[in-house]
Amino acid sequence: MKLRNLRSLCGLLLVNVAALWATPSLSIVQDTLFRADGTKFDGIIQIEWNSFQASDGTEIAQQVLTVRVANGNLRVALVPTTNAMRPVQYKVSYNSNGKIQFTEYWAVPPSLTLLRVRDVRTSGPSSSPITDPPG
Repeated sequence: MKLRNLRSLCGLLLVNVAALWATPSLSIVQDTLFRADGTKFDGIIQIEWNSFQASDGTEIAQQVLTVRVANGNLRVALVPTTNAMRPVQYKVSYNSNGKIQFTEYWAVPPSLTLLRVRDVRTSGPSSSPITDPPG
């Protein structure tokens, strides 16, 4: 009887320890970025997001991530947003020569294969039910 209780306790402990070390799944966005003149983009991108809950229930805190892009090479791992409990988007600002060149929005799907920027780029920020009053 004591052995069975010990086994149950060990099993429960392992499940709880595994839950503590669990991390949300990530999708990898990897691409080569170019400027309009055909040269490779050099600079940084800042990826911002509001707090959200991932599809596995993991709480993702609001934050800004800065990623260096050298010789056009971009690689970043992000929590998918298209299957989040409330779908959200990443706001991505491209900065080169000390200036923000442009901003776009990404909706990242869950993926086991590498995604390119064209796979995550959206037409704009998601619409919000809250709008500013006119005038």
